[in-house]
Amino acid sequence: MANIYLSIPNSRRVDISVLDSVVNIISDKGPELHTIFKDFKSGKPMEHCLNEKVERFLCTDCEYFLTIDSDNPPTGNPLRYLDPELDIQSFPTPTWRHQGFSEAYGWMPITLNAFDKVEGGYKEHFPQDGLQEVDAVGNGCVLIHRRVLEQIKPAFVRKWNDNGTTRIGSDLNLCERAKFYGFKIWANYDCCCSHLQTIDLLQVRHVINKRAEYIIGQKKCLA
Repeated sequence: MANIYLSIPNSRRVDISVLDSVVNIISDKGPELHTIFKDFKSGKPMEHCLNEKVERFLCTDCEYFLTIDSDNPPTGNPLRYLDPELDIQSFPTPTWRHQGFSEAYGWMPITLNAFDKVEGGYKEHFPQDGLQEVDAVGNGCVLIHRRVLEQIKPAFVRKWNDNGTTRIGSDLNLCERAKFYGFKIWANYDCCCSHLQTIDLLQVRHVINKRAEYIIGQKKCLA
């Protein structure tokens, strides 16, 4: 049995499916009966909201910080995969590829946010099954052991370019600092999340056509 701090960072809006997931997590007895402290307080910007929740978490005796974005309902109960040996465990979320949509990625418009470090940045991790050690994860739904957040303060901060634009997001920056201190990062593909977004259908039509052209071209090359 463990004490869990359940965080839902939000700006006064939480999708109903996320609330349904929270109810399921709380009511699911699972292999062990955990004590769950809930923090649904809103705030802006998101890093501010998250860091406030981390501060409140560190004032409790909770061992794990489970944070779920307001539009990222997990498809199962992340607490069923709780393991004291895992420092950071992500439950991958599909994201629309706003950048990097190109032939180099097979014109694939959607990626799961668990990554391997490569020269010049990150690439999507494969294989995508079971528990996989990775270099970085998004924080849409992530379970972080207390020892990580006691070491890395503040937890969620971006890195900036000299011109004021974002060089790296707060989620990947947390992972980079965690690895610097010797912590390991994991992605659990047995409990992925949904991601509720509004997408331009004209853009969807474009990427479907590009993906179809790519697949047809690959089949011709193999013929």
